[in-house]
Amino acid sequence: MTQAGGRIIDCFAPRPLTGCPVAVFGEALGGDPDTLAAVATAVAMPAVAVDASDPPAAATSAPPGHIDDPPTAVMAAAASVTRGGDPPEAISMGGQSHAVTTDGEGRLWVGVDAPTVTQVDPSVETITAALGLQEEQVAPVVERAPVAVAAGATTQLIIPVTYLSALAALAVDTLALRTLCAAHGADAVFCYSFDTLTRQAAVHGRPMPLEQAHPAASATGAVGCITALRAVGALGGTTDPVIVEQADHWGRPTRMAVDTSDGPRIGGQVQHTGELTLQAAAPGDIIVE
Repeated sequence: MTQAGGRIIDCFAPRPLTGCPVAVFGEALGGDPDTLAAVATAVAMPAVAVDASDPPAAATSAPPGHIDDPPTAVMAAAASVTRGGDPPEAISMGGQSHAVTTDGEGRLWVGVDAPTVTQVDPSVETITAALGLQEEQVAPVVERAPVAVAAGATTQLIIPVTYLSALAALAVDTLALRTLCAAHGADAVFCYSFDTLTRQAAVHGRPMPLEQAHPAASATGAVGCITALRAVGALGGTTDPVIVEQADHWGRPTRMAVDTSDGPRIGGQVQHTGELTLQAAAPGDIIVE
């Protein structure tokens, strides 16, 4: 029987049991992708294995039905190395190095790649058919915040809607949404509204996966959204970091700070929520205590 200890880290979390939960373990789990995938399935959340050597490196796996969101995994890995000390200058994941910093507000920041933004012009009728909305829930806002494609490791179709009520009313027609994405070379959709729950936030976002998935916030979508808005001079024309709200609708409020001024980065609070112990009597036999 083998045993591995880890912890649950809530990323972009204003308080415990909010944000994006990630299970973080030591380097022993990182050498075998199948083992890490089995662990992610067992704990029903993304799993990260961290090698804390200098410089630190990490591997990640998302369970079936979860959105693969590399910036969140990097954030969790960086938080596990930072706990009780200064952050590393960088952490490597998937062969890419991500800069790590902290700020005076207690936020942890990780560097991300800047997506390439292209404005696109699908008809309002096509958008509303895919999202299950009325034209008046989309048409007024696309005139000042155009639909865009943010292309990076994942290509996101960024779509504005009018109010929080429109985000709540999203009822996706999966086939129509896949067709819309295929027409613009996108892998996923990120919808947002300038209508927010807190005064500090610039937008409230909601990722819309192309297949049934566990609800989750998307750091990739948040970076793509703010980069697309900055490309058209929105958000007051400033380059100050802005807050993207997500996931309040399913009880995991998430607050992501996005800075596109000089080398894109995303930051937020992290919470060390709990401990995990995995025991396996045989390959594939994983028990969570």
